[in-house]
Amino acid sequence: MREVRESIAYQQRDTYSRMGPTEHTIYYFDREVKKANRELSHMLSTMDPSLSRLEAVQKKYTELLAEMKRTEREHNKAKKRADQLQKEKDKGITDLNKATQAKDKLEKIARDFTKENKKLKVRSNSRNGI
Repeated sequence: MREVRESIAYQQRDTYSRMGPTEHTIYYFDREVKKANRELSHMLSTMDPSLSRLEAVQKKYTELLAEMKRTEREHNKAKKRADQLQKEKDKGITDLNKATQAKDKLEKIARDFTKENKKLKVRSNSRNGI
């Protein structure tokens, strides 16, 4: 039995490791929903009167709704931050490309000047008779 549980746990970890970021999020939320459902089922099974069950469900629903709204706000903040960081990254790449192009132009000009300098030295030496 232990070997079966370890095998299942390994398969779950292996599946989780092959997921992309979106799939990780979905997997996480699915786990959280299952966990909340288990907690609610356990809590309701221990209660007797139906009115207290209804109140408990309403209270749990209110808590989960508040938590969902908080999570959505945090998600939106994180998304804005990610967008801002992506813009900064793109700007940095653009600036780097511009700097690389300017460097290449300057190196080409320096090579051209070096060639001209050599030509002038050769002309100057040939005129002076060296």
